[in-house]
Amino acid sequence: MINQKQCSLIVTLLLVTMGIGACQPAVTSAPATTAPAPQATEALPTSAAPDTATPPTAAPIGKRFEGLTVTIIGPAGGNIEIFATLAKPWEEETGGKVELNAVPYADLQDKILTAVSSGVWTGDIYNVPSGLNGDLMGGGYVLPVPDNVKAKMQLDDMPEIYRARQLDWGGVQYGYPWDGDVHMLNYRKDLFTDATHQAKFKEKFGYDLQVPQTWAQYSNIAEYFTGWDWGIGDGKSRYGFAELPLRKGHGFHGFVSRAVAYAKHPDDPAFFFDPIAMSPRINNPGFVRALEVWVNDLAYAPPDFLNMGFVENAGAFSSGTVPFAINWADIGTITYDPKNSTVVGKVGFGQLPGSDEVWNSKTAKWDILAGGNRPAYAAFGGWINVVPTNAKNQEAAIDLVAFLASPEIMKTASLTSGSGVNPARLSTLDDIDAWVAKDGKPGFTTRKDAEGYTGAIKDILSNSNMVFQLNIPAYAQYQDALEIAVSKALAKQATPQKALDEAAAAWDSISDSVGREKQLKLYRQSIGLP
Repeated sequence: MINQKQCSLIVTLLLVTMGIGACQPAVTSAPATTAPAPQATEALPTSAAPDTATPPTAAPIGKRFEGLTVTIIGPAGGNIEIFATLAKPWEEETGGKVELNAVPYADLQDKILTAVSSGVWTGDIYNVPSGLNGDLMGGGYVLPVPDNVKAKMQLDDMPEIYRARQLDWGGVQYGYPWDGDVHMLNYRKDLFTDATHQAKFKEKFGYDLQVPQTWAQYSNIAEYFTGWDWGIGDGKSRYGFAELPLRKGHGFHGFVSRAVAYAKHPDDPAFFFDPIAMSPRINNPGFVRALEVWVNDLAYAPPDFLNMGFVENAGAFSSGTVPFAINWADIGTITYDPKNSTVVGKVGFGQLPGSDEVWNSKTAKWDILAGGNRPAYAAFGGWINVVPTNAKNQEAAIDLVAFLASPEIMKTASLTSGSGVNPARLSTLDDIDAWVAKDGKPGFTTRKDAEGYTGAIKDILSNSNMVFQLNIPAYAQYQDALEIAVSKALAKQATPQKALDEAAAAWDSISDSVGREKQLKLYRQSIGLP
């Protein structure tokens, strides 16, 4: 998702979540274009898997997996590097060895989809976005989790939305838990309590400076903080926000995080598609307004905003250049580590801003809701681990991913700055003391800050008006088509309506090529409809 470039110290420190690695090369090159989606099945019996599995190599007598190597393919950077650290106890106990096949995030989806569709081995474990569930699980390219392994996973320790949407397909569990992802509002809480800022903001806009509840308030606050040094005295211009607009750099999620406020009605479970005709909704008035507002808000963005991926977003916020970052919960662990951050102890966390009105797709009218509309978005849905059917060492791979899925290992990963892993277990969120800095270990400065962080994530996960990451077959193609459209609108090469009309037409073509009725059935299942 980022361009090739020299690695400066700050980028090295910020090679963090969602698999963005600017410095570590991929083991093999990836195709430059979006890969065609593998054909998906509607059910997921093991027999649906293609007969491409490589016979496992027998381990010599001794430790269980002595002499065997398990290769993990995943996103270059902190995301995949954490496996080498956390797998050491497993290596010592079993005699197995872990190797990493690191692929730049922007290439990862295409590389894996191309490999599975052609039967090419790339690893024994895939560390992948849950958005690929429809292609990988639905296509029969990964193995179901064995019952004896499933029984040991303590799945009741996971939020229901992750159990149901991340790990399962067609009633069968294929995924091993690893990461939990939701987009949230990360903000500079110290700026909101500053008396000078409070007075100046109220003088300009006529209401009190507070954490924004709506995108309109967010825009006003971004405007206020743009183009001056915030009274710091260094003469450096600062800006209003950091978000994710970049194609192949989470631009899909950057846009959807804004669109949910205007287009996800609380009385309608559907969001991306009409649940009757499978026609795209992404060019309806709700989505169009979200993009229009975003285009207008560009006046308050940093000059290089259109090239902003995850690393650039995190860097702008942790360096004190912007008061807001719409991003994942990684911002919490990045900004509490003084090696990465100049804003330690100054960050607050909350839900995405909402809207005073929301488009009702059933009535084709705008609704004004009491208290407004403030949905949540499980952007990306979380990284998961799966074992492909052509894994060379299936038994060892399953043993390793089960080890990594333990509550303690997942907690350690979530607490580690730069790991790319966010809390996916309730026990991790409930252990407040683990999140507080102690004995030289990075963490939140105070228990109150830790409670604010974990509490915000809990509030998002409990939001009844939640949009989960689109994960039907051909997701990567849908994603790219929308990102192209959003990029054109933000670059002012097309109006938001025209750009989204083009994306909707592309989505229709994708649905037809995969099979509209099949896609409709799977989309309905994904949003809880029969």
